[in-house]
Amino acid sequence: MREGNNFALRFSHTVKFKVYNDSSPVSVSICLNETNYYKNEFSPMTIHEVDAKFIATVDDGVKNLLTIDFNGEAESPNRYLQIKGVSVHQRKLNRYKYFYDPIIDPTWWNALSDQEKDHYLDVIHINNGGQFGWYGRVSYEYYSGTDKTSGYLNDASAEDKLTNSLPQWVFDDGSGAMYPWQEAKE
Repeated sequence: MREGNNFALRFSHTVKFKVYNDSSPVSVSICLNETNYYKNEFSPMTIHEVDAKFIATVDDGVKNLLTIDFNGEAESPNRYLQIKGVSVHQRKLNRYKYFYDPIIDPTWWNALSDQEKDHYLDVIHINNGGQFGWYGRVSYEYYSGTDKTSGYLNDASAEDKLTNSLPQWVFDDGSGAMYPWQEAKE
């Protein structure tokens, strides 16, 4: 990775989602590079549709991590978080290219047969269609750059090369790039 460039990029972010729980309130929080930009609690027995929007400054030529945390206190088979779309700087990210880290009750999990565990692993990680029924974290990665030159000058991480799971690049159209000594425009 190239370091020490002069650009900070102001990118708009939109996460469209639906959330539901039939028995108790649930919360959704959205962070970018470990900074929280959105948090809300949702009442039970209502399907909530949300377009969470925020603007964040990211660096040129770096990988960014967007995380969506789905949490609640009561277990229920009738709850979900459904990701309808994720866009950064008006570029849609592949909403099916994510990392999902569910919070699973170990007592329940250990009581399942091997066949049931295989079934639930498929439901959790393969065939969920962007709908997550367990509390946990959904993560998306993308690289940010001023233009395609950033993509050529910045090499992918060894981990990305090893797993052949290169995150998408999001390039600035020129309106969001600023030198560090310039103030951000609202």
